[in-house]
Amino acid sequence: MRVVVIVVAGVAIAGAGLALLLGALTGDDGGSTRALAAPGHAAPPATGQLGVVLQAGNVVLSYRDVRDAAAARVRATLLGGTPSPALVATGQAVLARRDAGARSRYTARAYDRAQPLRSLADPALPTFVDRWLGRGAGG
Repeated sequence: MRVVVIVVAGVAIAGAGLALLLGALTGDDGGSTRALAAPGHAAPPATGQLGVVLQAGNVVLSYRDVRDAAAARVRATLLGGTPSPALVATGQAVLARRDAGARSRYTARAYDRAQPLRSLADPALPTFVDRWLGRGAGG
C-alpha cells in the first residue's frame, strides 16, 4: 500500500511539474482569460472639456459628493503624481473631478472606458489607471 501511495504522489508531482514547464514555454500562466480582460467597460467618449482631457490619455477619477473632493484629489495624486499642465497635455495625469449626476459615488474614466468603484480604495482603480493612462483616443 505504501508503494502505491508513493507512486501516485510521484506521478501527481511529475504531472504538475510538466504542466508548469509547458505553461512557461508557451507563455500560459494557467490562469483564466479574465486576467487578460481590459478593466472597465465600454463607455461613449465624453464631450466638451472632459472629452479633450480624456482624448489626450488622462484618467479622471470622478466623485459625486462634494464632501469627497479632498479624498479624491489625494487618491488621484497618489496614482498619477501631482498634475501639471505638461502632464495633462501629454495625457499622463490622473485628475479628480466632481460629477454630481453620476450613478456611482466614484468612477474612473478614460477616453472610451469607465469603471464604477466601490470606494477610493477599490483595487479596480489602480488596475484601471495602469491599463488606460496614456492611451487616449488612440487606445
